[in-house]
Amino acid sequence: PNSWYANQRKAVDQPVNPSAVQAYLGTYQGGLKFYVKEGSLYCENPERGGQIFKLRYISPGFFQLDENVQVKFGRQQGSASGMQFYWSDGNISFKEKIQ
Repeated sequence: PNSWYANQRKAVDQPVNPSAVQAYLGTYQGGLKFYVKEGSLYCENPERGGQIFKLRYISPGFFQLDENVQVKFGRQQGSASGMQFYWSDGNISFKEKIQ
């Protein structure tokens, strides 16, 4: 958990390069939708009533999503493309990209 809070402190509002985050955009399990608007990366989260969160940059491919979760985009389990969720309580989960 200590590293989670260290990463949270590092998270900054920083414009994203649309071509650098192009691979992350789309819809993931649970209906999470990631998109770029006005130079920032956003997530619409139907699991939280359609709330929209502006992601804060930690390091390449790694972002603070909301007050509970950090996300790391990439490949997992062979060919599945998706993102790893790092929860503030120390749990880790994976959401596959569906489109």
